[in-house]
Amino acid sequence: MKYLVPTTAFASLFFSASILASSLEIPLNFEYLALDGQEISTTSFKHQAELDLTPGTHKIAIRFHDMVQDQYSDSQTFVKSSPFIITLDVQDNTEYQLAPASDLALKDPKKYAETPKVNINSNNNSPVSFQYVLTQYEEPSFFNRLFTGSQTAKIDASTAAATAVGTSAMVQANTQTTTNQANSADAIVIATGAAQTASGVVTAPATAVNDGANPEQMLQYWWLQADDNTRKEFMGWAIKQL
Repeated sequence: MKYLVPTTAFASLFFSASILASSLEIPLNFEYLALDGQEISTTSFKHQAELDLTPGTHKIAIRFHDMVQDQYSDSQTFVKSSPFIITLDVQDNTEYQLAPASDLALKDPKKYAETPKVNINSNNNSPVSFQYVLTQYEEPSFFNRLFTGSQTAKIDASTAAATAVGTSAMVQANTQTTTNQANSADAIVIATGAAQTASGVVTAPATAVNDGANPEQMLQYWWLQADDNTRKEFMGWAIKQL
């Protein structure tokens, strides 16, 4: 009998944690960048679709990232949007799904990447309250990163800083209460590389300097240069490394 109380308490704690668990799910052509000021590490070969979230308000940096067929050759090119920041009021035991607000993401990814509008729905059809801010951080070319240092690291650090609690960039956004027919077009705000408050005072975000090219971007670059046979050989080798 003396072991009953600790066991019961542990079981109660476990089930309570399960009940409170919430998450956000994104499609394959989106990627997480940061959560509440912390960068999210991802790879080009494994997509992170789900992000666990605790109840409360969270700031999540996300980017549209897709591969499209090059119209002038047989190779593929990568299309990336500027990072956008979602401020989401997370409820207990709720699964959220982010999706493009229109089919433009499939019909014309390059055009969609210019202004990636999104909707957020919940599994229980409850109203979803979120804010949306589109930044103007741009992804520099591969050769620019190669010869001038990793600007991607600076962009990621700035994006992560913009998701930190209390960041003033979010005061520019309009809060939306949405259902399954959410439309976030009216909530789009363009933010520069610095966070601007309503009073016009500009606060520069934190940046990090990381010399050298991004290994993932180098892999992507050489992948685009390779022919189909070389790509198949590389994929066979990569699978063996897993």
